[in-house]
Amino acid sequence: MINNVQPRTREEREATRVRDSIEKARIDQRVGIEARHVVVKEILHNASPQSTLFLPENERFDKDFAVYDKRERELQSMKKQQAIENHRIQIMERESLKWEQLDEALKREEERRRYHQEVNKAGKRNYNGLAFNPITLEYERSNEGELLRQRDDESKLRNFLRANNIERRSNCGYNLLTGETRFGVSVPEEMKPRYDKAQARFDEDLEWRPRK
Repeated sequence: MINNVQPRTREEREATRVRDSIEKARIDQRVGIEARHVVVKEILHNASPQSTLFLPENERFDKDFAVYDKRERELQSMKKQQAIENHRIQIMERESLKWEQLDEALKREEERRRYHQEVNKAGKRNYNGLAFNPITLEYERSNEGELLRQRDDESKLRNFLRANNIERRSNCGYNLLTGETRFGVSVPEEMKPRYDKAQARFDEDLEWRPRK
């Protein structure tokens, strides 16, 4: 069986040697779902904006390379300046945040120091922690000084009561060595009224306390 093939003309044979013609023919001969109903003419003259073949109309006839290069250099320079400006803004914001944090830390430290000064008296410079002058041995003329005086007096009163209780329970009414009469614990005159009242209450508690 002999296949009769129509020979190609000289123009057709010359066309197969041209690169553009070869590429167009191969594009037209593509197979697959993505290549259906696609014509090379449509690809070349109506390219998609996302395609590398797309060229805006205002740039189609722009043949001056110097103008194009100047525009590209200006664009690159603008992008570089914008990047520098963004970096400067970031550094400025970071520094601003750092100084705000430092200010907040200083405010907290100042509030803590003020609190210690007003409440604990631990933050006052050259100031005793108690309302008492260790040099003159006097209490301050303030509410804190009066409270400290009252607490000290109560402590002294309890010490005298304890000493008197030990004296009465541990010793007899006279000195075994000298034979002299024992008068118990000596209490200061300014504390004598309070001492007598506290001692009377203590004796009453002992009398009403049930024996085991």
